[in-house]
Amino acid sequence: MKTVILAAGLGSRLGHHLPKGLLSPGGETLLQRSIRLLEAAGLGPVTLVVGHQAEVYKALPEKPRCVDNPQYATTGSLLSLRLAFQELQDDLLVLESDLLYESRALTAVAASSEPNLILLSGFTQAGDEVYVDAPEGRLRSMSKRREDLRDEPAGEFVGINRFSKELLRDMDEWGADHPEAHYESDGVVALCAKHRVATLKIPDLVWCEVDDAHHWQRCQELILPRLRD
Repeated sequence: MKTVILAAGLGSRLGHHLPKGLLSPGGETLLQRSIRLLEAAGLGPVTLVVGHQAEVYKALPEKPRCVDNPQYATTGSLLSLRLAFQELQDDLLVLESDLLYESRALTAVAASSEPNLILLSGFTQAGDEVYVDAPEGRLRSMSKRREDLRDEPAGEFVGINRFSKELLRDMDEWGADHPEAHYESDGVVALCAKHRVATLKIPDLVWCEVDDAHHWQRCQELILPRLRD
């Protein structure tokens, strides 16, 4: 299994001059922290998929391996994942670049015997949540609208996942006809009837994503202090 961080997006909702992964809530960037935790857990080296301000990522002192997504401005995140798989041709541990989280999220996902797995948390009330429908621990659908789900949500999608080569091959083929699709709410959901995608829930996981100014404030004022404690 190889590790990929998706970092190509514009991050336009945040309105910041830096890519989201290069925001520094506490002395190191979100990306640097993820790389440090991954390497400490034996899950490195890390490959980045870059697009927006790719040159900034490529100049990082960590000198990460980078895969370019030249169509980052007009496509969804699924293309970034497809490009990573085309380059690496392996099972993938996939993270998003805008996450601040506890290290046990990584060790729990890595230790699972499930070849396809998405990590869930309890309900954060953070805004812009992605709710997951997963009867008996198997993904069926996900949506930002709870009312779209057939059952009560099992938890919230975090953005730390593992996918098998078999699922990724099918996702690469499916994604060729869906250039604007996102890997999670579109690609994985489209294939979860064919490929079992298990869910792993850590109800009290401390984490956040940074999609907008409210998230960024929450990251600095609530989540970072809790992680330090």
